[in-house]
Amino acid sequence: MIDCDHWSECKVLGGGCCAAGHYGGRPSLGVCGQCPHRVVRGEQPIGTTITFGFMDRAKAYLAAEARHAAQGPASPEVVAERTVICKGCDGRADEMEGKADPGGVGFCTKCGCTSKRAALSVKLTLAGATCPLAKWQPVTGEGGSVATAIEAIGGVAGTVADQVKRLLS
Repeated sequence: MIDCDHWSECKVLGGGCCAAGHYGGRPSLGVCGQCPHRVVRGEQPIGTTITFGFMDRAKAYLAAEARHAAQGPASPEVVAERTVICKGCDGRADEMEGKADPGGVGFCTKCGCTSKRAALSVKLTLAGATCPLAKWQPVTGEGGSVATAIEAIGGVAGTVADQVKRLLS
């Protein structure tokens, strides 16, 4: 089975049916699995811009941290792929609000995140994180643990504290 909202089984040998009509509506599993129009659980297709308001950003961030707590980080291969994509993006900056990413990847200027967890060297490891330009989507993490749960809780607490400081200043 392909993890895409458009996909369904329809007795096509070695494939399935695409409700969006891509690839003639009956792509093979290999083609369907690599489709740039993939939509998983209502997420945006690859290549579209996601418009986030404050509450949308907060919900997306909390969902990413919840997935990190439960499932653990993205695999090193996924992190490497995401890093290449982000380093080649016009929306990446070396610094955000005068701060540099300790991991050296930089910051996304399109997502609106400004906390310590917004550094791409952190964000790219969060299995549940989403690119605001839909260049990459959430993935299943490599295994949650007490340590990843503590890390996620600490990340949320730090982000809330950062936001309170911003609001009060």
